[in-house]
Amino acid sequence: MTVRVVVVRPWVEAHGGGGCCGGTVRDGVAPAPLALAGPRTRDHGGPTSEVYRRLRRDHPGVDVQVTPADNVWLLGWAFRRVRPERGPLHAARAASVAMRPGAVLVDGVAVASVEDGGAAVSSAVAQALGEVRA
Repeated sequence: MTVRVVVVRPWVEAHGGGGCCGGTVRDGVAPAPLALAGPRTRDHGGPTSEVYRRLRRDHPGVDVQVTPADNVWLLGWAFRRVRPERGPLHAARAASVAMRPGAVLVDGVAVASVEDGGAAVSSAVAQALGEVRA
């Protein structure tokens, strides 16, 4: 079975008069405002994109996905992945935690948060995958 790492995208909170076309938005989990990037900007997003790029670079054979926090498939996926090994109570807890904004999940189990930063998340994922890091 393929290992899946899911980064749950933090909620984006639009300001009054803002939104997709009307102005700036800010990341609901990481309080620093996100800049509206132009075509020549080196800043390619906020903390979620940093974590995603780091995971793709450090773990090339792993299926890394980003999903919104309110995506209901996370509940069933986390429950089904955790239940055979840890039982229904742990599976229900894992399913609840799976929908937290900013969670980083390895096969349904939360191992880190986007707020931890790319290096810390990559290390936590490596530990969950059983990889040896020097």
